[in-house]
Amino acid sequence: DEYREFLSEMHAAVYEESPLYELPGGVTDLLPNGPVVHGPWLAEDCSRVMSHWHELGLLELYRYHSDGTTGPTVASDDARALLRDPSSWPGSGPGWDALVAVCVTEAGANLSFEDWLRSAARPVG
Repeated sequence: DEYREFLSEMHAAVYEESPLYELPGGVTDLLPNGPVVHGPWLAEDCSRVMSHWHELGLLELYRYHSDGTTGPTVASDDARALLRDPSSWPGSGPGWDALVAVCVTEAGANLSFEDWLRSAARPVG
């Protein structure tokens, strides 16, 4: 059930509007009975799933600027290229201007969690 956990965490990342660079690192849930670690994952696996969901119109990318402002949404062709190339997912650091983050689209928001998971099992194209 590791794949379902991975997909669940990728789904949560979309709704949490996570920056791309954070996706492979995984997350730690701080629960009353102790921390639960999810991940890390291969950047290529994150790329594959996010690319597929983007192609289905479930998510899009936007820019989050160092001054706290957001926008604009990344054009579809540019988003496609970014999602397919995890080496282009830089993190924050001195001089960074904008991070690219994932966010849910209206179509994605109208899809059930189980449908997101089922859609990830289908090949792109």
